[in-house]
Amino acid sequence: MRNKVWMLARGRALTPAERVLYGGSTLVRWARTFAASSDRGVLRRAGAKGLRDGVRRGPRATAQVLAGLGPVSDDVAALEGSPGTKVRRG
Repeated sequence: MRNKVWMLARGRALTPAERVLYGGSTLVRWARTFAASSDRGVLRRAGAKGLRDGVRRGPRATAQVLAGLGPVSDDVAALEGSPGTKVRRG
């Protein structure tokens, strides 16, 4: 839920029409899953938490996720424009 909220609200990969179609299909799948579940309370809590987390804040930057992995994270940070980093050549 959180990741779909991020993609629909903050992502730049989908056109407005694609957002509507993907968002609609997501709601249909969620409703079907909820209707077929034997423990709807778990789904309700997980869905509410995912929705809340997706609305409150966006995903971490790739450089932050990869921090501490050495050259790979340094290159990503440089590509994202983090201050004080340079892309290594060769």
